[in-house]
Amino acid sequence: GVRELVAAHGSGDQILQSLNDLLERNADLVAELQRERSKAPQWKRQVDDLTEELEAEREQRRRLEVDSAEKIKALLAARQEVMEHKTVSAATSHRADEQRKLQGHLIQLLEREVAEGDAVVRRMRDALFASDAEIAALHEQVVDEDRRRVVAEDELRAFQEASEETNR
Repeated sequence: GVRELVAAHGSGDQILQSLNDLLERNADLVAELQRERSKAPQWKRQVDDLTEELEAEREQRRRLEVDSAEKIKALLAARQEVMEHKTVSAATSHRADEQRKLQGHLIQLLEREVAEGDAVVRRMRDALFASDAEIAALHEQVVDEDRRRVVAEDELRAFQEASEETNR
């Protein structure tokens, strides 16, 4: 084997040099392999740490997704409630507007009735004053008639007395 190598590759010194180079290179590769093997647990720890971190991130994301889904549900429920309150408020506001209009109409009717009542009271008062004036005038006539009657009675008595004296 060595003779064939020597014949194929030249002198023994060259082969020894190549062999030494190969052995040195092999030793370097073995040392490098050992270093890499010694780093393997560190790399495995880093991979395990990254895997744990990734799992923690996934769990956090899952919790956030659940939390955000719950918040979205709560937001939708709140939005629905706001819409219902707006609908109720609009209906209440509409009813209040209608009630205000109705109250305004009723107030106008009552004011009209009060004005009509005032007019009736004024006419009745005027009629009462006129009636009082008529009663006063009639009373005056009665008083005048009573005076005339008294005067007539006095004249009649005086006439009767005069007539009786004349007859005597």
